Amino acid sequence: MLVHRSMHILCEVPDKTKFARAYFIVALGVFVLLAVFFYAPFWTDLKAYGSADWDFSNFFHAVPAWTVKYFHELPLWNPYLRGGSSLIGNPQSSSPLSLTFFLSLIFGPLAGIKLGDILNAVLGMAGMYVLMGYFNTIWIARILAAVVLAFNGTVVYHVTQGHFMWMLMMYWPWMVLFFLKGLDKRPWVYLSAVMLSLQIWGGGPYLLAFAICTLGLLAVLFAFRDKKPAYLLRFVELVVAFIIFSGPKLFMVMETLYRFPRVTIAEDTQVSWKVFYYAFLCRDQINNHIGLKVDEFSAYVGVIPFVLTALLFFQWKKYWPYLCVLLFSLGMALGNSPYSPFWPVFHLLGAGYFHFSTRSFLISVFFIAMASGFSLSDLVLHRQEKYPIIILIACACVIFVMVDLCIVLSPVHKITQTNARQYQDFQPALAFSQQQVTDKQRYRFGNSSMLDLLLRNTGTSNGYDALPILSHVSPHNSPGYRGEFYLQDGFGKLEVTSWSPNRWDVKVHVFQNDVLIINQNFDPGWRTNLPKKVLNIHGLLGVAVTPDDPEIIFYYLPFNFILGCCVTVLGLIFIGLDINRFAHPLRER
Repeated sequence: MLVHRSMHILCEVPDKTKFARAYFIVALGVFVLLAVFFYAPFWTDLKAYGSADWDFSNFFHAVPAWTVKYFHELPLWNPYLRGGSSLIGNPQSSSPLSLTFFLSLIFGPLAGIKLGDILNAVLGMAGMYVLMGYFNTIWIARILAAVVLAFNGTVVYHVTQGHFMWMLMMYWPWMVLFFLKGLDKRPWVYLSAVMLSLQIWGGGPYLLAFAICTLGLLAVLFAFRDKKPAYLLRFVELVVAFIIFSGPKLFMVMETLYRFPRVTIAEDTQVSWKVFYYAFLCRDQINNHIGLKVDEFSAYVGVIPFVLTALLFFQWKKYWPYLCVLLFSLGMALGNSPYSPFWPVFHLLGAGYFHFSTRSFLISVFFIAMASGFSLSDLVLHRQEKYPIIILIACACVIFVMVDLCIVLSPVHKITQTNARQYQDFQPALAFSQQQVTDKQRYRFGNSSMLDLLLRNTGTSNGYDALPILSHVSPHNSPGYRGEFYLQDGFGKLEVTSWSPNRWDVKVHVFQNDVLIINQNFDPGWRTNLPKKVLNIHGLLGVAVTPDDPEIIFYYLPFNFILGCCVTVLGLIFIGLDINRFAHPLRER
C-alpha cells in the first residue's frame, strides 16, 4: 500500500497540489545528485584535462579570465593567438557575462569550466522541470524530460571532446519558457532575450544560431495556429532585446566574422538516413558505420524516449508546432542531400558556419526531451484509472533511461581520463613572447599546445583557430625575429615600461624619424595616446615616431565595442521604462 501511494505521488501534477514547492526541491536534489554522479570524472581531478579540443576551449576561457584577474582589464584583445586578434570579437571566447567566467576567476579556468558544466546541467534540468510544469505534466515526466536534456549524446560527446560551449544549451528550457509566456505579456520576452544573449556571451555561436531559428519557427507556427500575427512581432521584439543585451559582444563578433568569414565542410556534407539510427538508438556510439566523428553525430537518447516521441505523433493536433520543429531539425541534419527538403533554409542560415549539418541534432534532442515528457504524462493521466500498473511502468521507464544513458555514454568519460594531463598556474610575471609550435608539440597536446604556452605568458603564432586569421608576426624561434617591439630602421632605443593584453607603454629614444613596430597583427581598433594614426606595416601594428616623442601608449578600444556599449545602455533604459509601464499601468481617472 505504501509503495503504491509513493508511486501515485510521483505521477501527480505538482502544481495542482499544495506541495508544489516540495516537489521542486526534491527534483532539484535529484538533479544535483545525477549531475555530480554523471560528471564525476570532471570534478574528481579539477586540474586534469583531456585531448582533442580541450586545449582550444580551455585557452579561450583562460585568456579572458586571466586578463581580468591578473591585468585588471576588460578582455578585449588576445595577444596569445596567431599574432593577436580581437578576443571579445571571437565567437567562441568566454566573456564576463557567463557563468564559467566567474567560476574561472575564483577556481581557475579549467576547474571553473568543469564546475560550470555541472552547475549548468543542474540549471538546465531545473529549467526543463519548470518548462514541463508550464504544460501541467506529471512529476515523473518532468524528471524524464530533464534527464534526456542534460545527458543525451549530443551534449555529452561534445563536452567530452572539449566543446564546453554546448552546455549553454541548458539555458534553452528557460529561454523557451519565457518566450511562450512573452507571447501574451511582452516583459517575459526580455527574460527570454537574456537567456539568448547568455549564449553569445558564453561563446556559443552554434547554439545561438539554432536558438534563434527555433524561436523563429515557434513564433511562425503559433501565429498560424492561434491566428495571431502579433506573435511575429513578439519575435522581432525578442531579437531587438537580444541585440540590446549582447551589444558589445555581438557587434564585435559581427565585425570579426565579416573580416574573417568561416567556411567549412557543411556546405558539401551529404548524410545518409542511417544516421538517425546510429545517432539516437545505437548503443555502440563510437564504432559507427556512417563515416562521421562520434562527437559530430551522436544524439543518443535510447529506445524509451524515442518510442514516447513517436507515440506523441498520434496526438499531433495538440503538439504539432513542437513536432514540426523537431522534424525540421531532423531534415536539416541530412545536409546537402537530394532527400533533404530543408537544406535551402539551412543554406540561408549560413550552413558553412555550422561545420557539420548533424549539429542540428541539438534542436532535435531538446524537442525529443519535451516530447517524451508530454507523451509519458498523457499516457499516465489517461490510463492510470483503468490500468493502475502504468504508474509503476512509468517510474521503471524513467529509472531505466537514467541507467541506460549512464551505461552507454560513460565510456566517453573514460576517454577523457585516459588522455588527461596536469597543468600548472599562470605566470604573468614572465616577459611576453610568441612561439611557433612544432609538430611534436601539436601532436602531443592536441590542437596547438596553446594553453601550455599561455601558462608561461607565451603566445602561439601558428595556433589553431576556427576563423581564418592570418598571422603576420615573427615568433621568437624564427630567423626573422627582431623582438616584440622594435624600430623599423633601428636608430634608437626602446623601453617597455608596462605590458598587458590591451595596453603597451613604450618609452622611445630615437635620433631621427622612424617607425615603431609592434609584433602584433594590425587591427583598426588600436589607438595611441598621441594624435597619430596607427599604421599597417606589412600586417603589423606601427606608428611614426620622432625625437620629440617621449612615450607612446598603445591601447585597444575598437569603435564597434563603444557602439555596442552605447546601444546596450540606451536600450536598457528603454526596456526599464517599458517594464515599469507594464508593472504600473496608467489608471483611468
